[in-house]
Amino acid sequence: MFVSNIKGESNNAWKQFLEKGLLKEALMCCPAPDKKQYLAGVYADQKFEKGKYNSAAENYAMSDRNFE
Repeated sequence: MFVSNIKGESNNAWKQFLEKGLLKEALMCCPAPDKKQYLAGVYADQKFEKGKYNSAAENYAMSDRNFE
C-alpha cells in the first residue's frame, strides 16, 4: 500500500466542491476569508430560496450580504 501526501491539496478542495454544487462542503474547507464570505452568501441565498430562513440567517451573518 502506498500513502501519498500532497501539499496544498486542501487549499483548492473548496473549488472542486463549488464546481459540483456542494456549497456547504466548499464553505467548510475554504481557507481564504474573502472567498469564505462569498460562499456563505451564496449558500445563504440557496437556503433562503428553500424557505430555511433561520439557517439562512446564520450564513448571512458570516457573509458580507444583508439579510432583510
